[in-house]
Amino acid sequence: TQQAIDAIISVDDKEHITSWNYGAEQMFGYDAMEILGKSLAVVLPKHKEIEVDRASRSVELEGCGKSGHSFPVEVSY
Repeated sequence: TQQAIDAIISVDDKEHITSWNYGAEQMFGYDAMEILGKSLAVVLPKHKEIEVDRASRSVELEGCGKSGHSFPVEVSY
């Protein structure tokens, strides 16, 4: 998963980022050393405002890159 093109991010029960792959680095602009241990809200600021479609277990959100730019992302749970 570390070399996957898709961003793969794992968080703990307090929503701190615990793993960050190559795809996440490319998408959000942060390398793992910068982002590990930080809140998921750094890259998905509105993630608590979502309702997950229980059938598909995915949702579209706004991602936020290191440079401050916003872009659409599809998040799967």
